[in-house]
Amino acid sequence: MLDSKTAGDEPFLIAQALKGIPVITGAKRIITGKIAIDKFEADVLICDDAMQHRQIFRDINLVLLDNQSLRGNNHILPRGRLREPIAGLSRASTFVLTRTNEGQQTNNTIEKLIQNENIPIFMSIHKPKDMVKGDYSSQWPISELLGKNICAFCGIAKPDSFKKTLLAAGAQVLLFDIFPDHHRYNKNELEKIKTRFIDCRADYLVTTEKDAVRIQSDPEFLKIISVLRVEMEIKPSAQSFEKFIMEQIKFSQGKQKG
Repeated sequence: MLDSKTAGDEPFLIAQALKGIPVITGAKRIITGKIAIDKFEADVLICDDAMQHRQIFRDINLVLLDNQSLRGNNHILPRGRLREPIAGLSRASTFVLTRTNEGQQTNNTIEKLIQNENIPIFMSIHKPKDMVKGDYSSQWPISELLGKNICAFCGIAKPDSFKKTLLAAGAQVLLFDIFPDHHRYNKNELEKIKTRFIDCRADYLVTTEKDAVRIQSDPEFLKIISVLRVEMEIKPSAQSFEKFIMEQIKFSQGKQKG
């Protein structure tokens, strides 16, 4: 298996979670898809972040929308954050609104599109799963954070969400260091983080799973950190979401045979 620096943080994490499932990365999805079929005899291909890869046929377009970012700049890059106009969302088979437990936002343009195209919506939340030692030698329930003094650091797109999770678990956050998204930590930075943690006499030094995979080259540092693991939960039930996906695949297969 490739390391996170070569493969990327998210592919590395996915490969760790899905033991025995090939995870292939590459800029050209047609090439990686062909490898999956020819070399690994894959029957199902799941492409992450592939909405704009129009050359690939797909049975289902699952579009995740950050519920906390629906209200705001609706312009495409570089003026805004969108990769294509909102009208392109009409290609979605369904929307999954993420982080719905952090408050409801609205976007009139998207709401109108959903109603006109009759696109189903599923809700989801991100919730803490547990904590593990950086070297995976120990594991604790999230309740272990209750009333504990902690130092934390992260280099992710939404650091505030990480901090909110820690506070919601009842932790007392003494220090919270923020680095750029996908940041690669050097020795000096890790040493400073370690020193500040020791000086604070905190109970735990906590980071995210994505950050932890970028520190794999420093096994000694991994021994002193704790990793907060989170999971995504579909509301009201995962079964309804699974049923929708299976029905869509069955319908698509029927069309191809016909």
